[in-house]
This record gives sequence, C-alpha cells and structure tokens, in this order.
Amino acid sequence: ARLAAIDKVAEVGPRAASAAPALLVALRCEQMDVLFETPQVTGIRQTIAQVLEKLGPTAVPDLQKALESENGLVRVGAATALYRIDPQSLRGQALTVLIAALQADAETASDAAPALESVGADASEALPELLRQLGHGDPAVRCQVGHALAGLKGDAITLELQQAMKNATPLQMVGIAYAIAKQNPRSFP
Repeated sequence: ARLAAIDKVAEVGPRAASAAPALLVALRCEQMDVLFETPQVTGIRQTIAQVLEKLGPTAVPDLQKALESENGLVRVGAATALYRIDPQSLRGQALTVLIAALQADAETASDAAPALESVGADASEALPELLRQLGHGDPAVRCQVGHALAGLKGDAITLELQQAMKNATPLQMVGIAYAIAKQNPRSFP
C-alpha cells in the first residue's frame, strides 16, 4: 500500500505537496526493514526522495524542517530532494547535511553516498570525507563511497584521488582505484 501511494503522489506532482510530511515519515522505513533486504529498502528511500523532488518548491519548507530530524535517513532524503529542487540556492544546505550523514550510522552513510554520487561533480567538497569513509568498517558503506567518488569526476578530482593513493590504507586504495578507473579507465590501468 505504501509503494502504491508513493507512485500515486508522484503522478500528481506539485499538487500533492501536502503529502510531503507523510513521505518524510516513510523515509524511516521501519516497517519495510522486516520485509525487504537493505538494497531494496535503500531503493525505496531513493524513490521517495525522487517523489519529494517532484513536489517542487512548495515542499521546500517541509524538507528544510526535515533536515533537523533525529533520523539520519530522513535528513538524507530531504537533503537529496532539496538539492534536486533547486541546486543553485539549496546546494550548500543539502551538501552540508549529506557530508555529515557520511559520519552517521552505516545505514545513513550508505544512503548519503549514492545521494552524493547523484550530485556528481557539484559535490567535490565531499571528497575529504568520502576518502575517510573508504576505511569504514562496513563493506556496504565502502562500496557506496567508491561509487560516490567515481561520480565526482573531473581532472582536478582525478589528480586529488591519485595523490590520496600515496597515503591511503589498503581499504582506501581499493576504493580510490575503483573511482579512478570508473572516471577514466585509460588513466589508471
């Protein structure tokens, strides 16, 4: 029922802005954790963030309030939607939340990394924290962070990654090598 309702809200678009608080509660996904494996739940949360984006500027006040939520998953979903609604004026606010979320619990960090990946090169200020998180104890976080690093792209980022390789731990080296290879396979055989 929750998934069907999310789809219907997406169809209605900005006229469904009053659904924003319920969508933000759905980001918590407590009831779905029992039913699905984590990758599916993460996909549902990403879908919810996309639907929140479709609600447009009328949802911004609810999303900004959600940035203060005690639940990291809610903060990540709200920040992702805010960035997508207005990357020009909401970029700084969204990136601050997403970078901080990398330091939260593993599930929140695993959601923040793909959000940063979707931001792409515009999230370059997340590079230092992403590099630190390549040493995270949870392999799912390391995997997602590697993808996020690959999404940053750009010659300057590639050079920074190559420099970071010199002082990296073995776990960090794997993530950095993956990111460089994804960005430009010819530059890193």
